[in-house]
Amino acid sequence: MMWTRLGAQFGVDGRPARIVRTWFPPIAGDADVFAHGATAPGLLRNPALPVDVTTVETADGARIHVREYGPRSAPRIVLIHGYACRIEYWNPQINQLADRYRVMVYDQRGFGRSTHGAREFSVDALGDDLSEVLAALVPAGEQAVIAGHSLGGIAMMSWAARHPEQVQRYARAVLLIDTVAERFSANTLILPFPGLDRARRERFLNYLLGRMPVPHPRFLGPLFRFTVLAASTPRAETAFTEALIAACPNPFRTRAPGVLAGLDVSAGLAHMKVPTTVLVGVSDRLTPPSASRRIVELLRANGTEPRYVEFPRLGHCTTLEDPAVVTPEIEHALEAGSAGRAAG
Repeated sequence: MMWTRLGAQFGVDGRPARIVRTWFPPIAGDADVFAHGATAPGLLRNPALPVDVTTVETADGARIHVREYGPRSAPRIVLIHGYACRIEYWNPQINQLADRYRVMVYDQRGFGRSTHGAREFSVDALGDDLSEVLAALVPAGEQAVIAGHSLGGIAMMSWAARHPEQVQRYARAVLLIDTVAERFSANTLILPFPGLDRARRERFLNYLLGRMPVPHPRFLGPLFRFTVLAASTPRAETAFTEALIAACPNPFRTRAPGVLAGLDVSAGLAHMKVPTTVLVGVSDRLTPPSASRRIVELLRANGTEPRYVEFPRLGHCTTLEDPAVVTPEIEHALEAGSAGRAAG
């Protein structure tokens, strides 16, 4: 049983973004299903829920795959995954929230079921994609809580920098989770390079990011787990994370890290004049707490007082490692956004 309709909304620079909307019943038998998630335990399992599936075609021809769960009239939540991941990264939050919220998730360009498009892969392109997705799918007069993990948070800051007028229009509140605004190579702890001072280490890592492919997780073994997860992460969550990254197309495991060299999307923080939450795992080595504290510092310098939470014993993938402490922060942001909207 399936219905399809075509429509158009205006995307970047006023150009029409073509959308295709489809409704599906629960997708357990869908050929596009994330196989590991089909048998994963508990909250990790692919949602067995009705879903609205939309393709947003961007100005450069990328086809962005979007899924929406939950009541259509309920408050909206937009979730954006990070590097080498896909929609299913958010399975725990979809399973926890979709009974009472409209949860919208999408594959960033080149990941999951979304195509690359004609543009060079860049944080600018990711920010513009978010702009087009919001313009196509958030109805007039409505807003959403927007949450981004890692590269998803970078996409949000890029969007705010490139489309500042849209922040107040679309964002009821925002969450920046396990992410970094600038100088990734100076902040990350994944390759400590003992003996190199900070400046030389940053230059060397920038060089590597532009040239060194990220291997398949099975070739990294314990190093992979050390990089993206806390030591205490349960086996099921570890296997799920490895499967997500293993499913990432090899060209994007190879090319996407290059966007982190010389990263600076900090200008977007000046435009986040909405309730803002910054979350990070204390054991995050990829984008450590120092990077999140810098985001907080920049927000405060621009007049926004964020909610800041560090989670003990969690690593880079906090939303997977312990949904019980992270998902309530999304609901807290929605409440803060609703209160701010009423006060305004």
